[in-house]
Amino acid sequence: MKRWLPVFMGMVLLGVLQAAVVAETGGVTRPDLLVVATVLGSFQATPMRGMLLGMTAGLCSDLFSRRHLGVRTTALALAGLLTALAGGGLYRKYLALVAGVGWLVTLLVEGFTLAVLALLGLRYPWPWAFRGVVVAALWNGVLCAAVYLAGRALGLEREYR
Repeated sequence: MKRWLPVFMGMVLLGVLQAAVVAETGGVTRPDLLVVATVLGSFQATPMRGMLLGMTAGLCSDLFSRRHLGVRTTALALAGLLTALAGGGLYRKYLALVAGVGWLVTLLVEGFTLAVLALLGLRYPWPWAFRGVVVAALWNGVLCAAVYLAGRALGLEREYR
């Protein structure tokens, strides 16, 4: 567990960075650094650790962005679990898979969030949400691929199994 402490502290740092810098850039669409970190970290982790990584990312997202506590936590925990279950050794071979999973996980997380908010009876501007989610998913897919390539070039790739 000691080797996971820097990973979780890094996730908290990304949460602060997301809330302080990326969220303040304005505009409808922006990348979600916590989703990118969950995808890339969960690819290299066991399902339990992927879920814990996603849960940490979601909790940071909920706390630092003043959203409804628990919604993003649950969504990112499920995303981390599913990514770890499906990832295995495939991520090392196919760059398109990394980008595609980043895109798909963003769609699933945002779709889950919007569905829960709708079930709670909270009004949400659906046209804005659709445009924001699709473009943010593209951002996250490209960012997943770029970070993955940079990590491989720097030799940072390792297993957390």
